[in-house]
Amino acid sequence: MEDPMEQLAVVSLPRFHKIKLGLGECLGPEYLLKQRGLDIQHLLSGTPFVDEMLGYAIVRKEEINDAQKMLTLGYDSRTSPVVYSDNWLAEVESDPESPRQQPENGIYPWFVDSVMGWPALTGEGVRVAVFDTGIKDIGRLRRIGDDSDFCSCIGEDKPTDDLDNHGTKCAGAIGASDLDGNRTSPAPSCQIIGVRVVRADEHNQITLVDMLLMLSWVIHRWNVQIVNMSFSLKRKQTQNRGAVELLGLVVEKLRRDNRALVFAAAVEKASGMSYPARVAGFVAVGTYTNESGTNRPMLASAEVWREKEDLLFGPCDSVPTVSSDGKPETFGSASAACAHVSGIAALYVKSHWADRPGNGKLDMEGVLALMKRRATSNEAVSAKSQDIWAIANLYPDASPVLR
Repeated sequence: MEDPMEQLAVVSLPRFHKIKLGLGECLGPEYLLKQRGLDIQHLLSGTPFVDEMLGYAIVRKEEINDAQKMLTLGYDSRTSPVVYSDNWLAEVESDPESPRQQPENGIYPWFVDSVMGWPALTGEGVRVAVFDTGIKDIGRLRRIGDDSDFCSCIGEDKPTDDLDNHGTKCAGAIGASDLDGNRTSPAPSCQIIGVRVVRADEHNQITLVDMLLMLSWVIHRWNVQIVNMSFSLKRKQTQNRGAVELLGLVVEKLRRDNRALVFAAAVEKASGMSYPARVAGFVAVGTYTNESGTNRPMLASAEVWREKEDLLFGPCDSVPTVSSDGKPETFGSASAACAHVSGIAALYVKSHWADRPGNGKLDMEGVLALMKRRATSNEAVSAKSQDIWAIANLYPDASPVLR
């Protein structure tokens, strides 16, 4: 039985021109401002969704002819000419966690300098979208608005509450508020927006259409600066080259237009780096461990990681977060590393704002460049390798860490 979502396709819009689909009335981002999701039945009945700011339109396949698929793309010459993609549906995967531990109050994690402590910045005013399994309302997260629920627009609705606590833990690793006077996260004052990524079925699946609509929702409705995606997708279900590059074009446009940076957990697969972290435009986040006082990225094949231009590493274990009842807890995995680095990114955004009094405008490429410059470097991965990997640094002002 065909999934209704397979009837849809996505088209990139020229950068400065309104695409003429000849389809009459269109839905736009203003529709999302009043909704927690988009009723997919509108799309299936022939009403397209167009987001000119993010540069894409969602239409029914049958409405797009071969000539329209070959439209010349109005982005710069570095981008792919692909402007059309069939919708895909892929299973969401989370990497296995390290054993849970109860942190000791007042003890900094091993990846926070014990002399410097936490940085002065707390991410006040920065908004972070957490694309995950939902977020429980536990009181230690500065959430704004209800979780979106785009994926429940077909079939029986599924509660937006976090069913397996993964999203709650990732949100806690980004910006849980202080506990009994002890700081446990990089950005305890940031504002968190929950975005649930699994559909209303038992397969934990998401589609390209869902991901794009979620990005539109958090940008237009909440004006987020950071998007965290602590998950990967089964790549065999996203092999369509157009699907990969089209999503990358949208994420790159968010960066180029100084709207948001998107961070994705990166793990090694048999086919290379996980998707979507491997796609251009995403900032991939791998894991590192501290062995005998030396920070060492956890890599099986360094070649896989060299291919990624925007790559940072975060701690692989003992990352402080909150449990489903709001109590302190730690967890570890690429999911934890990505969330921690997204919290750090919120500090860099705040620092960037502070450096630009009066206009408050962001330069997202400048924020990422500063994160790379401030990153601490590990020793070579092996005696035969000269690779130096960038480990995310908590301190935008370049205070010393991990001496």
